Amino acid sequence: MPRAVENYVLNVAAARRDLTDAKSQPEVSLSGLQSHAMYLVDGNNVMGQRVGWHRDKPAAERRLLLELADMTRQLNVAVTVVFDGKPLDGVNDGSDSDGVKVYFARPGSNADERIVELARDAADSEQILAVTSDRQLIDRLKQLGLETMRSGRFRKLLE
Repeated sequence: MPRAVENYVLNVAAARRDLTDAKSQPEVSLSGLQSHAMYLVDGNNVMGQRVGWHRDKPAAERRLLLELADMTRQLNVAVTVVFDGKPLDGVNDGSDSDGVKVYFARPGSNADERIVELARDAADSEQILAVTSDRQLIDRLKQLGLETMRSGRFRKLLE
């Protein structure tokens, strides 16, 4: 199966799981996220919760960066986001974009591996909430002591 089709199928499956999970969990507002000092966000998973994001990935990444920057200002929390693919024009790997720390997958790797690397390097993992819908990544992050939230639920909080 071509990689683009495989990614689309995985995103649809994750969105369906998120919808099911959201129905079974109580409503939470963005202000309810203040209990964590830092958020580690799987950017592609969160972008995948918005219909049509794949038509213009750089625009979707920039839109998510703006939304995450608003979150950092509203809640006074640290946010790190990791995207698959090459860096955006004007946004280098490891740079700060309006208060949001931005990383990209290393060449020949993927965002999941970079997220695990950042989680391992974190000094205070119990203060981090990781946002992803990737079940294998969730398992790996929980083994490192991080709490997790599904991307669909997080996306709803940003809106």
